[in-house]
Amino acid sequence: MNAFRFYSMGFISIVFLSNCVTWRGPRLAVYKGTHQLPTAPKKVETITLKATEGDSGLAKVIVLPFTNLSKNASYDYLSESLSGTIDAGMASRFEYKRKVTVEEKAFLIRLKSADNRRQMIDAFAKDNDIDIVISGFYTGAEGNFLNIQTEVFEKGKTENLAEIKEKSKADSSLFTVSDTIAQKTVESIVRARR
Repeated sequence: MNAFRFYSMGFISIVFLSNCVTWRGPRLAVYKGTHQLPTAPKKVETITLKATEGDSGLAKVIVLPFTNLSKNASYDYLSESLSGTIDAGMASRFEYKRKVTVEEKAFLIRLKSADNRRQMIDAFAKDNDIDIVISGFYTGAEGNFLNIQTEVFEKGKTENLAEIKEKSKADSSLFTVSDTIAQKTVESIVRARR
């Protein structure tokens, strides 16, 4: 009587059937090019932002909507988009108190026509007990481009903590530039607080 037996040893399977021995090798996948396994995301240290002047509590931070100085109302949407991206970047890296003021809209209207933005922001920060103010504006440039400037103000400093300037075409690449601005803003505060 013929016996049917199946043995499996790791990658090689041996089948005994009708007094014959048949072996089957492993099936190997062939990959062209290189394949890199995903790496674990780097753990990012959360930095606690302390208040600046003698207060041991958390810093109070406000990210203001950017001012559209391009004279083109179709770019108004960018104001909230830029500030929102920076706000998200700040929240992912720092621990602080997010400041909200009732005077914000009136202040932004005055800031749009201001000759000296820094003096106005300084007074706004003192009046509302804010440690760090992040604001900015954008202007139109030739060839459907925008010049975007971000200012990081810290109470008690004589100069801005950082000024980030970027130029972008007014199309979908603005989203990439927004991320770059947010990253540079966060990095400038990290360097100042190290």
